[in-house]
Amino acid sequence: MDTPESWLLAFGGLVFALLGIVHALFTAQDAVRPSRIVPWDAAVTAAMQGATLKLTRQTTVWKAWIGFNFSHALGLVLFGAGCIGGAVATASVSTAAVALAASAVAVLYLILAVRYFFSTPRNGVILALACFVAATALGLG
Repeated sequence: MDTPESWLLAFGGLVFALLGIVHALFTAQDAVRPSRIVPWDAAVTAAMQGATLKLTRQTTVWKAWIGFNFSHALGLVLFGAGCIGGAVATASVSTAAVALAASAVAVLYLILAVRYFFSTPRNGVILALACFVAATALGLG
């Protein structure tokens, strides 16, 4: 990591990884004692814990909710780690190519964040995307 674009790519990856780690920690806490990423109305949480899915009666809406959140967090961490790995492996891989691919994925996360999330993850995605776009521009320039 000896170029500004490598550092930008790594920093953007770090933002995604940190978002994923925090999300996983909040989810782990909720799996034990619901308090973070749950409805304000405790009756809704209780209903989620007691309701099964039409897809299968082998799980509840609550267990699916926890599983979806853990898998989302894992995806964020792995994407961030891949960006950091791409920044470190600049001798064998074009930093601009990795940053361009990361930008494309970050745009998809931004669409999700604007549509479904709240300001903290949205702002984190914007920050990471700005790093990826700048890394792409520097790497191509």
